[in-house]
Amino acid sequence: ALCALPEPQRGGSLELLRHYLPSERNEDFILAVGCLLAALMPKGPYPLLEITGDANSGKSTFARFLRRLVDPHMLELSHLPGEARDFFIAAENMWILVFDNVSALNQQFSDILCQIATTGGVVARKLYTNRDVVVIFVARPIILVGISSVADAPDLRDRVIRLEFRELGKDKVKTMVALETTFQVDAPKILGALCDAVSAALRHYSEAEAFLQQALKTLPVSPPRMLDVIQWVTAAELGDALPWKPGEFLRAYVQNRMETAGDVLNDLVASAIVKFMENKPSWEGSVKDLLEEIERTGAFPLVATKTFPKEPRVLGKVLRRLAPELRRVAGIDVEWKRTESARLVSLSRQGVPEDVSPSLFQGDAPI
Repeated sequence: ALCALPEPQRGGSLELLRHYLPSERNEDFILAVGCLLAALMPKGPYPLLEITGDANSGKSTFARFLRRLVDPHMLELSHLPGEARDFFIAAENMWILVFDNVSALNQQFSDILCQIATTGGVVARKLYTNRDVVVIFVARPIILVGISSVADAPDLRDRVIRLEFRELGKDKVKTMVALETTFQVDAPKILGALCDAVSAALRHYSEAEAFLQQALKTLPVSPPRMLDVIQWVTAAELGDALPWKPGEFLRAYVQNRMETAGDVLNDLVASAIVKFMENKPSWEGSVKDLLEEIERTGAFPLVATKTFPKEPRVLGKVLRRLAPELRRVAGIDVEWKRTESARLVSLSRQGVPEDVSPSLFQGDAPI
């Protein structure tokens, strides 16, 4: 059941949220506030926040407090649904979906989370006794909480903002009773400041578009995917409603995306392709030829694992999904060509691009 929101108070500050953030990194604070603010956008796409960390790191408690500020509910945290349509049913009845103790996601569930974050729907029978159908069409903010990242699918990984927390030190551990007591006092002040930020975002939204057009030209990376979220938070920055300078959310977001994209090198297929192209400027052939070449070299024990695709058709699908991140992270360009007799894949090394180096974001913001 839904619960009442705190009564917003004027004169509050979003800085109060730092008391409940299990991290001292300023970038984590900026991203957390940005996701919270983006959850109040009039329409999607919405951010997909992934909170990971050690046991006793405060990740579930922090997710619970984030939800209370935007969408209080008696069921603050829930497990992943068992069936695909249950995701959409949950989204129809809640504004923020918060899934706790997430240890794995299959490809279907990853795709569904992408759809819900960016607007998607499902058609199902209304009752099992008739032919009526019901259409559920939603866009919702999502929070995933788990010990390790489950955003393995490239499409999902490309949308995720990830916060990683460490186990709390002895001097920082507090009882839930103590946290609940202080949060009840701070929540109205935080929500009041959040409402001020929403007001500023609405006033400066058009101005933020022009600001971003100039800012994106100076970034050493390609434009990020969730531009709607970035423009919304930037608009609040331009209205002096956030406790940092304009452009800082974009900077933190891009750095977070680069760190997340680097996980592609842990993928079995991606790591095999990187090793395969280690001493080759280019290679071209069918996917079947590629699979045979990888197996023939004997240099990739990864091929022998149960999860490595053994069929060319499956390998081709995985390679298509990984292509953007292979290009961005490993500097390997993947192209598909069709001849009269076959469809070929072309791999070429472009060099590891400088724009994936987090060191480029140290010091002053690039905007």
